[in-house]
Amino acid sequence: MDRLIVASVRDHGPSTRTEIARRAELSKSTVTEHVQVLLRRRVLVERTHTLSGQRGRPARVLDLPAGVGVSVALVLSHGEVIAQGPVQCAVVAVDGVASAYRLLPPGDRPILRGVHELERMLADEGLGKAAVRCAVLGVPLPLDLSTGADVAPVGPDNEVIASMAQLLGARPHDALTRAFGVRAWLGNDADLAALGEAGSGAGKGAADLAFLMCVNGGGVGIVRGGQLITGGRVTAGETEHVQVEGGVACVCGASSCSGDGEPRPLWARLHRWGIRPHSMEQLAADAEAREPQTIEALRGFGEALGRGLSALHLVFQPSVIVLEAQLGAAYPPLAAGLERAVSLSAPPWARVPTKVALAQAWPSSAICGAAAVALVPDRRSTRGTREVPTH
Repeated sequence: MDRLIVASVRDHGPSTRTEIARRAELSKSTVTEHVQVLLRRRVLVERTHTLSGQRGRPARVLDLPAGVGVSVALVLSHGEVIAQGPVQCAVVAVDGVASAYRLLPPGDRPILRGVHELERMLADEGLGKAAVRCAVLGVPLPLDLSTGADVAPVGPDNEVIASMAQLLGARPHDALTRAFGVRAWLGNDADLAALGEAGSGAGKGAADLAFLMCVNGGGVGIVRGGQLITGGRVTAGETEHVQVEGGVACVCGASSCSGDGEPRPLWARLHRWGIRPHSMEQLAADAEAREPQTIEALRGFGEALGRGLSALHLVFQPSVIVLEAQLGAAYPPLAAGLERAVSLSAPPWARVPTKVALAQAWPSSAICGAAAVALVPDRRSTRGTREVPTH
């Protein structure tokens, strides 16, 4: 809905609420309700406008803010090497829609490569760096928000996370600030994905949502009551480090984590269940062919994820758990294992049905989340919770 209203103003210029309602085929009350939110977020501004020959009170029209431009987004992921997986790059228009999207292959120096790709994408759109008003960087690392700063946790008491953060630096988003001359926003990739699915994906309309990442590493983003819950310390959403019976020794130093022990891609994590695919493509192909060992391994992996989620589910009870779209044919057996483990881990009185869904936001969950951040300037503060805009 918000996008329809912003697009109407963008395409037709300063407009009254009545004009927007007519173009979008919406009631004026609906338009007025959404416009109030857009004005509060400073996505739109209101001013008086006098038509030539008009008498009486000037009309109140809605317009885009002066100097409005585009936003850019980079989202990194794990691969065979930590934080050096595929890189998502997007140029986001003022209405929050990605006007250009590219996926870079895994490799070293992901931020530098991503920045160069964004510069090429802007040029292809006929835009220069001066058109960029906001930059968003999503990273597959836990973030320490306790001081109000956007930093990856680095310190002598956290050697494992420090070694991960050293690959990108304590303030990796500063590279975007320097490149585009705007303040960049740093967020966890799972948090961004949860925002994206809550606003325009499989969780749209749901009051409570958990987004579960498992294709390249792991993590959980949480939206509750329309708000993104970030927590203040490094452990928020790190459900793979929940201690469970039969867990594994982990790089975090614990002896019984529910996850795999290190942030590897899904296809490389299934050896515990007796299969060793060579790529995500092979895993998906074997799952589509219903190869028995592959199906059983995916169910087992889903159960491991479910055991990690069980404590969160008992307290939070999300109405929908969204899994990454990249799972493809691997989704049904993995989701079945997840649902089973979550159900069995809960006490009988808390075994409420939970919907498990495949992500739907386009071009990706995290990019839609980054677009939502860019759409609301005051969301760049990472303290506390964030409102989810619906479209």
